[in-house]
Amino acid sequence: MSKNDNLLAYVAELYYERGLSQQEIGSIIGSSRPTVSRLIEEAKRQGIVRIIIDICGKAAAALLSTYLQPGMTLGVTWGRSVNAVVDAIDENTFYDINVAQMVGCISMGNPTIDGFSTAQRLARKMHGSYSSINTPLFVEGKEVYSYLINEPMIHDALHKASKIDVCVNGVGAFDDRKNSIHQSGYFESYNLDRYKEKGAVASFAGRFIDIHGNQVDVDNIYTISAPLDVIHNAAVSIIINATAEKAEATLAALNGGFADILIVDEPLAGKLLEFREK
Repeated sequence: MSKNDNLLAYVAELYYERGLSQQEIGSIIGSSRPTVSRLIEEAKRQGIVRIIIDICGKAAAALLSTYLQPGMTLGVTWGRSVNAVVDAIDENTFYDINVAQMVGCISMGNPTIDGFSTAQRLARKMHGSYSSINTPLFVEGKEVYSYLINEPMIHDALHKASKIDVCVNGVGAFDDRKNSIHQSGYFESYNLDRYKEKGAVASFAGRFIDIHGNQVDVDNIYTISAPLDVIHNAAVSIIINATAEKAEATLAALNGGFADILIVDEPLAGKLLEFREK
């Protein structure tokens, strides 16, 4: 490793493994916070940082095999974490599983941020059927919202999403510009600051939530998805996440009582334990 590579690896270790803030890292290495931020991004580009979400995905896939039985319904959203689970599914493990898309679409055609593609791919691996919510996740105006949710096919899909036995979700940090909602570009026409002003710290199951796990809404923007109570009512709810920077968002989901089982990597687990101690 070159001297620069050693520095990148050290900064990545401090940030991802030890959970230090960029300001704290800057104090250690004698650099400004913006410089630390650039070093972290460079470490990602060079492959020095490898998020182990795929390992978490394999753990979640193994857990599903202990809970899912033929005829059951599995609810899914979208995002990198959920798709890591889909990637890890063994096609010879499951049979006749119904897959319910729980949220509307935010980007058609991109399997990492498209709930329709996720549900379709998962149903194929589980030798079952799937239901899809072929609408935008967010719509503006109550009349548009009412029309869409009462359209027969959408109404039926939302009903199926409300009857899930097991669900798998990730949690996005509100300020993380790499999360699925931000990457979709959908909110270019909306002011995300309105959600932040009301305390939103995470995106979860197509909704925004505050640190206590309460749903955050703003006037005239409606979400087409299964209500959050559906997750409370499921027999088993699995949340999968990785990296210490998602600790606050994950804590919000835990505070809301949305996880029966939490699957995280070591840095995120350590950060959550720090929160608990405080």
